[in-house]
Amino acid sequence: MTKSKPLPSLNVLQNVFNYDPDTGILIKKKTGKIQKCPDSKNRYIITHYADQNWQVHRFCFYMGTGINPKDLQVDHIDQDKKNNKLNNLRLLDNSKQQRNIHTRKCNKSGVTGVCLDRKSNRWVAYITVEGKKIKLYYGLSKEQAIKERKIAEKKYYPEIYQ
Repeated sequence: MTKSKPLPSLNVLQNVFNYDPDTGILIKKKTGKIQKCPDSKNRYIITHYADQNWQVHRFCFYMGTGINPKDLQVDHIDQDKKNNKLNNLRLLDNSKQQRNIHTRKCNKSGVTGVCLDRKSNRWVAYITVEGKKIKLYYGLSKEQAIKERKIAEKKYYPEIYQ
């Protein structure tokens, strides 16, 4: 995991920016401009401050909660990396944050951890917990495989899957 650069102090951020936790908008006080510049991959919103580029969601979380994320990741619950409303941001370690990702394009079931075994033509559901793959279902029903996966998500990762 890459270490995050230390954030400026909360007092400094509050002197330079205004953050509205209900809208997720960060405004630079000096210019009055909304910070909405996308990064080079058009994923996150960034701002330029103290001769560096910063991810806006990290500032928003810090200003909204008073908790410095330090080396933890600020996760967007709805997976929209431009939605910086405070109720959409949470602090997770890297392994938990990696679970909140979009379903891969090659996924035929539409659900992470559920796939069709082509040799047997049966559906398989699995989940990985602490580096170990746990088989949850093996059978003919895609719906049952999905159901078993959803139950396991809530059991093993309740802080991520609500």
